[in-house]
Amino acid sequence: MLARLTKVTKRFDGWTGTEVLRGVDLVVEAATSTAIVGPSGSGKSTLLHILGGLETPTSGSVVVAGTEVAAQSRDERADFRNRHVGFVFQAHHLLPQCSALENVLIPTLVDRDAAVREAAVERARLLLTRVGLGARFDHRPGELSGGECQRVAVVRALIRTPTLVLADEPTGSLDAAAARAVGELLIEMAKDHGAGLVTVTHSLELAARMDRVLELRDGELVASTLGAASTGQA
Repeated sequence: MLARLTKVTKRFDGWTGTEVLRGVDLVVEAATSTAIVGPSGSGKSTLLHILGGLETPTSGSVVVAGTEVAAQSRDERADFRNRHVGFVFQAHHLLPQCSALENVLIPTLVDRDAAVREAAVERARLLLTRVGLGARFDHRPGELSGGECQRVAVVRALIRTPTLVLADEPTGSLDAAAARAVGELLIEMAKDHGAGLVTVTHSLELAARMDRVLELRDGELVASTLGAASTGQA
């Protein structure tokens, strides 16, 4: 087990505010992919952010890689995310002034060991080559297509070999062909690296490629009826 959410609730504006999550349970195993679907405003992104330590739950337990993330301080969570979580968002969030290679290496800048940083450069080159960007190391985001930028974002999420890869609408801004390619790449590379992939998406096509599909309904996570892949349990 890589991660477990137990009876997680989330209310905004304190205990009297709107309850978005109501006792959510979720287990994420290594080298598996999970899609979370549901209508806009149902709390999907909030759930993803809690799993990745970007937000804290109102109550409940969030354990990732054996660590109770919700009990950590803000600085501890930031360090934990950098070591254990890779994020891919709908917008690639690449720095426009940096090359593809430099963007991938941003999460490694905290490493003080020169040998570790040097090894990260070689790993970044290998991963970029694997995703078809071997001739694009020095290209800036403005010189890349939307699909190429998102491939850079996928490699950036994997550069530190994270425990979890969390993707929030990773194909939402791409055309159909690019969306299909990025979705397949994300699933394949997360599995190859032994990471647990959790994706929030409105794309039923992307969700159907995952090992299981769960739906956030009225603040609770339930098995989805989407296709054969939806038979997994939360």
